[in-house]
Amino acid sequence: MAKRERADLHERFASWLENKAGERIAEFEEIAGYHLAEAHRYRAELGPIDETARSVAERAAGYLSSAGRRALARWDVAAAANLLSRSVELLPSHDERRVSILPDLGLALAQFDLHAADEVLAEAVASAHRIGALGIEGRAAVRRIFVRLHIDPEEDQRASLETAERYASLFEARRDDRGVAEARNAVGTILFWQGQMKLAAESLQLAVDHARRAGDRRQEADSLRWLALVILEGPTPVDEGLRRLADVLDRHRGDRRVRIDVDRVRAQLEAMRGRSGEARRLIARVEHLVGELNDPVTLGAVLRHAGQVEMLAGDAEAAEAELRSAYDIYDRLRDTGHLASVAPDLGDALYRQGRFDEASHLAEVGERSVTPGDLDAEVRWRQLRAKLWARTGRAEEGVALAADAVRLVAGTECDDLHASPSSRSGRRSDWPDTGRRPRRRSTMRCPSTGGRGTWRPPRG
Repeated sequence: MAKRERADLHERFASWLENKAGERIAEFEEIAGYHLAEAHRYRAELGPIDETARSVAERAAGYLSSAGRRALARWDVAAAANLLSRSVELLPSHDERRVSILPDLGLALAQFDLHAADEVLAEAVASAHRIGALGIEGRAAVRRIFVRLHIDPEEDQRASLETAERYASLFEARRDDRGVAEARNAVGTILFWQGQMKLAAESLQLAVDHARRAGDRRQEADSLRWLALVILEGPTPVDEGLRRLADVLDRHRGDRRVRIDVDRVRAQLEAMRGRSGEARRLIARVEHLVGELNDPVTLGAVLRHAGQVEMLAGDAEAAEAELRSAYDIYDRLRDTGHLASVAPDLGDALYRQGRFDEASHLAEVGERSVTPGDLDAEVRWRQLRAKLWARTGRAEEGVALAADAVRLVAGTECDDLHASPSSRSGRRSDWPDTGRRPRRRSTMRCPSTGGRGTWRPPRG
């Protein structure tokens, strides 16, 4: 069949579908977008792009970007990235519609390809600035903050915080609730990393409020996720934290992402009060839920929580299996931000088993990967190395390094981190209700690679 006839048939089918679907066209946007994109491709292969071909491309991009944004809203990040990237390819670089799609494409990519996300978001910032689209520029810049802090150990957290606060003020002046929600979420996230839990909670609650006003359930869920972590790491008593998280779940029944992020925190809180069986039950449910997503960043977070649950239960070997899998995911993604905390966690599990050389190597990975100002990572590699030095006759240096870790955390509200050397040192017999699972390597799949979470030597 001739290409011109193929193009005509694809376009005619899309038009027929539009008329047949009517008000239900949203259910068929991906199909209509596909056929219009094929029609444009054949027209482009036949010769110079004319006005008709450009019109077909614009229709295709409209459908594909709409379908991609709906996929992003339900946190199907692989589908969102595929659909949004196809829509971007159909539009010229100077087209504002293309520029407006780039921040969403960057957000989707950030869950499994951080470096590609950084490139897309950098382009979005530059392109939006060039055409004077301040709202798009701000949204892309705020999303890029998170990406940069996870891929560049030299990134300055204080400068990133100032940038996020500047954009929050800009969005507030424009009365852009969606923009305020994203910027306040970024501010709260950085404050959380710095151990300022009260200020972090205030900023994150503002993000939730603005996201609700904007009707942005995806952003609301993301901010609730960080609020759950504030409850876990801050001064909130365990029983109160569990009650607050139960309230969140009641208000967001059916939201899979909220369930994943809240239940992994609930699991660790249950383990803190010695209910290891309940903690493991929650982790197993979360692992099942996250397995349905193409989101290795969230998968790595769940595996890290699973490892910490096992450490609290006194089972270092089970903790190692979970933490190795988390490490492998972040290593493949070249996500140094998460790697900086997971590496010393894994090192601590190996230390408990007497595997001191491996633990020492992971302390080095943690130190090398850490972003200045990332309190959790800064403290954890020091804790691990201090213990290792004390074992090798360098007791005074170990004490000094441990004191440095105490100094770093002393002015913060990270009560759990401050107490972590004792909270994770109990013997298994000290903990009731163990509900032990068989020791195993995690078999959770990493969607970005198809891997099975097996251990690989650290980079470098």
